[in-house]
Amino acid sequence: MRRPRLRVLLIAVLCFGLLLCRRPAVLLHADFWAEDGWNWYPDAYNAGGHSLLVPYAGYAQTICRLVALAATPFPLLWAPTIFALAALGIETTAAVLLLSRRLDDVWPRRASRALFAGMALLLPNSFELYGNLTNAQWTLSLIGFLLLVATPARRPLGRALDLAVLSLCGLSGPFCLFLLPVAAWQYAARRGADRGARLFVLTLCAVLQAILALSAGRTTPPLLGASLPRLANIVGLQIVAGTLLGRHRMAWVLGSPLWINHLLPFALCLLAAGLAVIALTRGSLLLRQFCLYAALLFAAGVLRPATGSNLPAWLLFTSPDIGDRYYVIPMLAWLGVLFSLAAQPGLRIVARALIAAVLLAIPGDLHFATGLATAPPTDFDAAARRFAASPLGTHAAFPIHPQGARPMHLVKH
Repeated sequence: MRRPRLRVLLIAVLCFGLLLCRRPAVLLHADFWAEDGWNWYPDAYNAGGHSLLVPYAGYAQTICRLVALAATPFPLLWAPTIFALAALGIETTAAVLLLSRRLDDVWPRRASRALFAGMALLLPNSFELYGNLTNAQWTLSLIGFLLLVATPARRPLGRALDLAVLSLCGLSGPFCLFLLPVAAWQYAARRGADRGARLFVLTLCAVLQAILALSAGRTTPPLLGASLPRLANIVGLQIVAGTLLGRHRMAWVLGSPLWINHLLPFALCLLAAGLAVIALTRGSLLLRQFCLYAALLFAAGVLRPATGSNLPAWLLFTSPDIGDRYYVIPMLAWLGVLFSLAAQPGLRIVARALIAAVLLAIPGDLHFATGLATAPPTDFDAAARRFAASPLGTHAAFPIHPQGARPMHLVKH
């Protein structure tokens, strides 16, 4: 019993270390990111446990609010670090679950799985999902997907924990709406009490999230600026080239005449689509289910994006550094297509060459070329210390990331 637990612990430490090497300052000089400072911490500070019942953007956001509540008993100075630890912990958990023996049935080749997990932890063009609690729910949804396809836990406590994590995933943003078809597919393919329970839990979560979304009322649809060339630019740049070349080489692509006249974006889309069709035809049920989930998530992201800008969303998405959270799971699906083809005859050489390209792109994006890695440090620590020493009733503003974002406001009580 001790050896499997030691193995899991060692894998977790290794995965956490890989993540931390990308940007040690995420813990050493932690800062709030966006809603971390605008909503989660202030709401927990002011409303306590009641904040769990407050939807945001039309959905329950349970994981973010739970972590915020856990942080409030500690000094404000520690709160960004607690948020970052939670985000990194969720990313680590996804990798550990992928590498666990519970995935042996759906992905038997452990060496291939280990390589995929390492590449996922160091994925290029993915800074928005790294080390911040606001976007950790995207990674939590990956954990939800892995639990759906994993072999059911042997013990009742393990099965109860699975359902608890699925509930947490289902009540943290709209992701349960996209996981529900996968749960139904799993239940139809392999009926059983455990899979039925997972489907039931996700159905309840989806119904609740749908009620919250409908009760929030109609919102003004985002300005998309949709067009086929822009869609080709988004997929070609952010997903295909973003995976193969990394953020640091995107300028090469964008400066090419073939890109400007849209030939290269369409060529990349056709390449990816062709390889995906072949892989889905020949590949495993796991790949088909993950690609379904990634496709639904990507479609929802580009059709109902939250950009915080008055410019057309699809125009923004054709530029680097914008909307990484919408691309990471589709990027992993694209990487999964390559891994599937690399194990099959026919296109094995092509797929392995493209995987090698991703491995070559990782060092250039290891420490990120944008985002928090290049943002100047805030003086949050000094502001938090002043707030701690101030009298009750003091109003204070705290700087947060991303650069130029409005500050966090607190009134001491």
